[in-house]
Amino acid sequence: MNRRTGAALQQVLGTVGMVLIALILGGVLVLLSENSPGEAYAAILRGAFGSPQKITELFVKLIPILLLAFGVSIAYKAQLWNIGAGGQFIMGSIVTRFMGPCRSRCALCFRSSARSRPALSGRDLRVFSKTASTPTRSSRP
Repeated sequence: MNRRTGAALQQVLGTVGMVLIALILGGVLVLLSENSPGEAYAAILRGAFGSPQKITELFVKLIPILLLAFGVSIAYKAQLWNIGAGGQFIMGSIVTRFMGPCRSRCALCFRSSARSRPALSGRDLRVFSKTASTPTRSSRP
């Protein structure tokens, strides 16, 4: 076994070991509360994977957290500290909430009624084109 394989195996075994230790400590805490660890872990699995709706809800909550972790890991690899990812996500959600209902044709608001036209159409792309001619009102008579 070469050094690279040995280091990878050591990392995997370390991770698996930590997960097992966490499960054992969690089981001990459940036992201290006079409950069954097997029932507790079964309830956790049923709560996360018990039905298609629960699996969907799991992914709805998981994806934003993974995106935040991915963004922070990129900053960490660049040797930058980013401790405000949660707040940035909340502020982005707030801005999205107020920009969502906007029905104008501005470049920032691509949302429209599903019945009228797609969210981003050729009319919206004219905003980005420098040569697009849009009718304007002249102030001269």
